[in-house]
Amino acid sequence: LRLNQWELEAGVRADRRLLNSYYFEQNVLQSPELRFTAPSLSLALARNLNQTLKARWYAAYAVRPPAINELYSRGLHHGSAS
Repeated sequence: LRLNQWELEAGVRADRRLLNSYYFEQNVLQSPELRFTAPSLSLALARNLNQTLKARWYAAYAVRPPAINELYSRGLHHGSAS
């Protein structure tokens, strides 16, 4: 959207992830199905200060679903940096 010296830009997005995993727990096969929805939002505002200079402001929000190793790791793993 452009209004005189101002520009406004906005975005919305949603990502969905389905995770199927299989593992044994006490000799019983487990197969949970996990669903995650991760929203992302962004807003940008820009103003032309003169012919060569432009000021911009950005704001964003994002969430990511967990990785498989973050959900099912037992003990030490590389994602924990410990």
